[in-house]
Amino acid sequence: MLLLALPATILALSLATSLRWLRVVGILVALLTCVPTGILSLFAASEMVTTATDGKDFSFEQIAELRSHWTTYRAYRTDGGATTDFGIVLRRERTILPGLKYVRVIYSRYHASDASLVYSSENAGQLTIEAYGPEYPAETFAFKL
Repeated sequence: MLLLALPATILALSLATSLRWLRVVGILVALLTCVPTGILSLFAASEMVTTATDGKDFSFEQIAELRSHWTTYRAYRTDGGATTDFGIVLRRERTILPGLKYVRVIYSRYHASDASLVYSSENAGQLTIEAYGPEYPAETFAFKL
């Protein structure tokens, strides 16, 4: 919705000027920028409504979780849309206060769709990323808890 502030600002500035030709040009520019920003705002609003109703953001979907003492390790599938491949991101998340987390990316891989997290020992975990076609073989990443 912030995107709609651009044509509104252009319109307000053009109406504030005393020069007639600048006012006309400003109004035309505001109208021309209103259409693309309005369309983009509709797409953003539909994504926001989908995320709010489903409770999931499918562009960054949690697929695995491993809990340690004060820390949670989570694997997420990233999906940037039609022009990108899936990816996997492993994050270490620690709750500081309710609603406030300290997050650090431990590992990431582009061209990957599925992964799992397991304990490899008492103090270590393992992220296993499945193969993503013949060009991107399976991979294992070990990390300390």
